[in-house]
Amino acid sequence: MNFIFEILSEKNEKILKSKGLSNESGIDYLKEKLFLISIEIIIFVGTIAYLPSVFIAISEKQFSIVLIDTLLMFSIFVLFFLKRLKLIIRISILLSFIYAVGVILLANLSLKGTGLIYLMAFSVIASTFMGMKVAIASLFINLFTLLGFAFFIVSKSTIVPIYETYSLGRWVVIAINFCVVNSVISLAIAYFVESLKKSFERELDLKQKLKKKSERLIEAKVRAEESDQLKTAFLANVSHEFRTPMNAIVGFTEIMLFTNTDEEKRKRYLKNILKSSEQLLQIINNTIEYSKIELGSIEFKLARFEIYEVLNIVFENLRPKCPSGIDFLLSGYLGINMPRIVSDREKMIQVFTNLILNAFKFTEKGSVSFGLMESAHPNYYQFFVKDTGIGIRKEKQKDIFTRFHKEDDFKEGTGLGLSISATLVFHMGGRIWLESEPGAGTTFYFILPTELSKKIDV
Repeated sequence: MNFIFEILSEKNEKILKSKGLSNESGIDYLKEKLFLISIEIIIFVGTIAYLPSVFIAISEKQFSIVLIDTLLMFSIFVLFFLKRLKLIIRISILLSFIYAVGVILLANLSLKGTGLIYLMAFSVIASTFMGMKVAIASLFINLFTLLGFAFFIVSKSTIVPIYETYSLGRWVVIAINFCVVNSVISLAIAYFVESLKKSFERELDLKQKLKKKSERLIEAKVRAEESDQLKTAFLANVSHEFRTPMNAIVGFTEIMLFTNTDEEKRKRYLKNILKSSEQLLQIINNTIEYSKIELGSIEFKLARFEIYEVLNIVFENLRPKCPSGIDFLLSGYLGINMPRIVSDREKMIQVFTNLILNAFKFTEKGSVSFGLMESAHPNYYQFFVKDTGIGIRKEKQKDIFTRFHKEDDFKEGTGLGLSISATLVFHMGGRIWLESEPGAGTTFYFILPTELSKKIDV
C-alpha cells in the first residue's frame, strides 16, 4: 500500500510542478495536493465499495441506486483523468455530483440511505477547498433543500413520497439537528483553512522579507569587501602619490640648502617645489573630499551667484598651472546676460578644477577650453570642459567616473578627481557625461539646475 501511495505522490508532484506549484506556494499547493490524493483514495476505496453496493441494489431491484452509484464513480474517474483542469472547476464538478447524489438518495430512500451524509460531504468539501463564503452558501443550500423536502411532506406529493415515512414535526427535528451539526463541522473547517491560509501568507511574507534582508546583507558584505579592497588599493596608490611630490620638495630643498646654486637654478628649483607642493595639496584635498563623501559628512552651502564670476575665478586660478604649449581658453555660450544660479559656489569651482586639471594632464598640444554652453535641458545650465588630448577608449569610458580609476597608471594622481566631480554634480541635482575619441580629445559635459532650493542629502 505504501508503495502505491509513493508512486501516486511522485506523479502528483510532477503535476503540481507543471502548474507552477511547490511547497513554497502555501495553501494553494496543499489544497491541490489534498484534492489529488483525495480523488485517488476515493477511487481506490469507492471501487471496493461500489461492487457489493451495486450487487445488493440489483438484487433488491433498486435500479436508481445502481444508476446513482455508477454516475458518482464515473464523475470521480473523470476528475481523476482531468487533473490539469483548474482546481476550482474540478471542485465545482465534484460538489455538483455529490449534492445531486445526496438529493436523489433522500428522495428515493429518505433516511434509510446515505443522502444526509452526501449533503454533509457537500458542505465539508466546499469549506475545505473554497473558503468561508462558499461554506456558508453550502449550508444555506442544504437548509433550503431540507425545507424543500418539508414542503413535499406538507403537500403529501407523490413525486417524493417522503410523507409516508415522516411527519412534518419529525422531519423538522431531523433537519434542525442536521443543520446544527453541519454548521459546526463546516464552519470549523472553513475557519481552520482560513487561519491556515493566513498563517501561510504570513510565513511566505516573512520568508520574502528574510530573503530580501539576506540579499541586502550579502550585497552589503560584497560592497564592504570591495570597499576594503579599494581602500587597500587607494592607500597603496596614495602613499606612492604622496611620496612623489614630497621627494621632489625635500630633494630640491636639500639642493638649495647644501649646495651653491646661482639665481637661475634657485628659481627653477623653487618652481619645482611650488609645482610639487600644489600637486601634494591637490592630492590631500581629493583625499579629504573623498573621505567626507564616504562618511556622508560633506556639506553644501547654497547661494545665488553669477556663473561668469565662478568661471573667471577658475580661469585665473588655473591659468598659471596650464602646461606650456597649450592654449587655455574660457569660452562658450554668451547668449544669457549675467546668468545667475542657485548652487554651491565652492563645489562648482571644485568640479571645474578637477576636470580642467585632468584635461591638462592628458593634453600635450592644442588647447583646453571650458565654459557655459546653450542647454537642451529646460531649467538647467550646461557646462563643458574640452581638450585636444589623447582621448579615452570606448571600452574605458563607462569606468571613467569610478573611484581610483586611472586611464594611465603612469600619470600622477589618485584616480579620485573625476569620481569626486561626478558625485558632487549628482548631489547638486545635475548629471555629468563625456564624449571622446582616442587621439582627438575629450569633452566633459555637466548640467546643474538653475535653482537648487531643496535640501541636499549625501
